[in-house]
Parts: sequence; C-alpha cells; structure tokens
Amino acid sequence: MLGDGESPCFIDAFAGCGGLSLGLLRAGWRGLFAIEKDAFAFATLKKNLIDPSGRPRFAWPHWLPQKPWAIETLMDEQGARLDGLRGEVDLLAGGPPCQGFSSAGRRRPADPRNQLVDRYLEFVERVQPRIVLIENVRGITYDFVARSNGDERRNFAEEIIERLKLHYDVFSETLHCSSYGIPQNRPRFFIVGFFRGVGLPAARIIEPFAALKAARKGFLKKRGLSGRESSYQAISDLARVGRGSY
Repeated sequence: MLGDGESPCFIDAFAGCGGLSLGLLRAGWRGLFAIEKDAFAFATLKKNLIDPSGRPRFAWPHWLPQKPWAIETLMDEQGARLDGLRGEVDLLAGGPPCQGFSSAGRRRPADPRNQLVDRYLEFVERVQPRIVLIENVRGITYDFVARSNGDERRNFAEEIIERLKLHYDVFSETLHCSSYGIPQNRPRFFIVGFFRGVGLPAARIIEPFAALKAARKGFLKKRGLSGRESSYQAISDLARVGRGSY
C-alpha cells in the first residue's frame, strides 16, 4: 500500500504475456497477481514472472492457483478473497481485449470481447484500487452507430470514463509510442483514475499525462534516444559478425 513503507502493489488484468507487469515490476512496484485467460499467454507470463527463477517476479498469493483465469470466473470462485483486498490494492492495471474496437477489424458493438470492459469495471468496483489504469486501441474512442438507426450511438471510452467518475478523478489521453523512443507507430488510448477515498485533495492530484509529456525530453535524453527510433536502432546490438551467426 502507498505510504506504508512498502513498494506500491498492483494487479494486472488481461495481462497477456506480462509486458505491462514487467514494466511495473522493473519500476519497483510489487505485483500481487495477474489475470489472463489464454493458456499460452499465461504459460509465458508464469515462466518469466511467477516461477521462482523469474526476476523480477510476482509475490503470488497462496490462495490463488497459478493458472489461466477468466476474470468473471475469478470473481465467482474467489469472491471472498477479492473482497478482502478491497481498498488494499494501489493499482489495477489492464487492457481489456481490443480486437472488437480496432479500426482494422469488423467493429461490431455486440462483439462478446467488448463486453469484457464491463467485467473489468466490475472488478474495479469489487477491489476498489487506489489507481485504475486502462489501456486500449484508439478505436475504443470512436462511436459505434447502429445501422438500423443512425441516431443510435455507443462510445465505450465515454461509458468507461463516466462509470469511473462515480468514485475516481479520471484523466484520459491518446499516446504515441514512437514519441517515447519505441520503434512502433502505434497510438494507444489510456485512462487513469485516482480514487477519491484515498483522502488526497483535488489540488494535490497531478494530471498524469501532462506530467508524462513534461518529463519526455529528460527521459529520452537520459537514454540517448531521439524519440523517433527505427527498428534497426532498437535491435542492432543483437547483430553478430560472421557467417552463420545471428
């Protein structure tokens, strides 16, 4: 918990192979557990971030089996344990499945994967973390319009923000990875919410995306990055001289 002398703790929902978890662990956060349904993705996460040989790794609780979990199944089967975590988790981070929101896909509002946003928000309400972080494709901010009635629209990003605003001070922004030294032209939409029950006055809450942008130049300079790196620049140190070498 924040302020108790320990590193702040987090749960990663829809964790995939654990990329977000790895970043948080390397930044000094303490991982409680991760939720991932796909068996192959969870196997990778477990090998790298849960097993005893993993460095860094989660401080996985004894009561939670180390296996793939659907978030709704976890809430059904471990509800009492999750209720015991209420108010004790500093950060719930995660990216609900994005395929149904992507402009590269069919974009059907009734896509079952889109409904997992609601499961994520149910988990937020159950655990009530101090901070909520949601990441998704930019397409989640685009309206879905019913073909039968052009006036009927749905915007999932707006719905998430409005539901979080009941208990959280909410900020949102679309960020471009390439602006931070990542060789990828991939805009991502982020939502960050700070729970009002923490007791921090509104005047002390830092606008996270303004702070991120203000720190950008120093971040890049410290790492010798220009902010527009190519894939070659990122992985050229893996090259080996000599025939048959990789």
